Amino acid sequence: MKIAHVAYFPPAVKASHFGIGHAVHYLSEELVRLGHDVTVFVSWSPGIKKFKEHSYKIKTLWPVVKFGHIFFAPTLWFGLRKFDIVNVHYPFWGALEIVGLYKFLHKDRMKFVISYDADILPKGFDKKILRWQYKNILPRVVSMVDKIIVSSADYLITSDAFGQFYAGSPRFGVASSPRFGVASSPRLRLVEASKTRLFAEVPFGAADQFFPEPKDKRLMARYGLKDEDVVLMFIGILDRTRSYKGLNYLLKAMEYLDANVKLIIGGNGEMREFYQTKAIESGLGKRMIFTGYIKEDEMRQHYNLCDIFILPSINRGEACSAVALEAMACAKPLIMTNLKGVRSIIDPGVNGMLVEPKNSRDIVDKVKFLLQRPQLMVAMGQNGADRVNWQYRWPSSAKKMEEIYKKLATKKQGVQESNPR
Repeated sequence: MKIAHVAYFPPAVKASHFGIGHAVHYLSEELVRLGHDVTVFVSWSPGIKKFKEHSYKIKTLWPVVKFGHIFFAPTLWFGLRKFDIVNVHYPFWGALEIVGLYKFLHKDRMKFVISYDADILPKGFDKKILRWQYKNILPRVVSMVDKIIVSSADYLITSDAFGQFYAGSPRFGVASSPRFGVASSPRLRLVEASKTRLFAEVPFGAADQFFPEPKDKRLMARYGLKDEDVVLMFIGILDRTRSYKGLNYLLKAMEYLDANVKLIIGGNGEMREFYQTKAIESGLGKRMIFTGYIKEDEMRQHYNLCDIFILPSINRGEACSAVALEAMACAKPLIMTNLKGVRSIIDPGVNGMLVEPKNSRDIVDKVKFLLQRPQLMVAMGQNGADRVNWQYRWPSSAKKMEEIYKKLATKKQGVQESNPR
């Protein structure tokens, strides 16, 4: 099949190696291994020409209008020809409308898929624009969609996608959709309907390069870590748009943990200096280790430095965390917030613990609980690694994606045969 992925975030962005671009990269690589011709359309970003470590094709989109998540590049229209599947990764306003219009005018030429990766939580003027788009544009685009893929059915229940596409939701004033059906029990009906209708679940994954290994002595020396230190880890892009990661609450929790507990904060962004200053002002500067951007070939060694991986997200801006899955693949117990989608990879007491959003004291209690039970931590880590190996590897995710694409392509072929031109 000829497959196109359309993503706002290029795989080349080097503030971190994760995010939507990260997912698109691994899925595309695996789809190529499965024998498909894959092209990724991405928004332009500095350094994208240097990104050459891929087996798929990259087409750069140059915008006429660029504002927040709105990226309008008319040249995308001319690139959509001859694809069997066009998969837009939401949020990507601008591309969404172009592909929707193309589908409307060329219904039998290709299948239109949306990967609903996360909600947008805008503020101010951005929020007004988004509401207008939800009301006036998205319903028309959705009428053209053949399949909507989510990383977690659990996340979908409270997401904007569920409010927008699910029957009878008053959230955006959208009429009931017979494609999905009315559900007396939303959770059960969602899973049942997703098997044959509009929604499908394809989880994020962890690459095979992530697995358990001993702590790297070289990295321990770089960061001044001692054998007796307990290491917590947080990884994420440190910018304003990702304040939903909840790092503030983890920094606050560190004030109530023992002096031998250290926190590694991986990632870069314009808020890094703010967090560093906050750590120094609270007297915790020596216990906070800001790594900056971590190179791809050092990610596994960094995960294996920690004893517990923590992601204290505070709202649905977080859908399903690739970094949490990578840490889990390295046999690290997880502490994550009890949010729909985020919690889907956690079996409490089996591979990690759940805490309430915006609750630093709960983080403290769960960290202390685990540190008092070292054997349980080891068991949790191994349980998590086992689960990743059978459920959350990118080859498995890509295979599920391929099955969805094949079913859609078969329907397309059937239409073409029944309507010869």
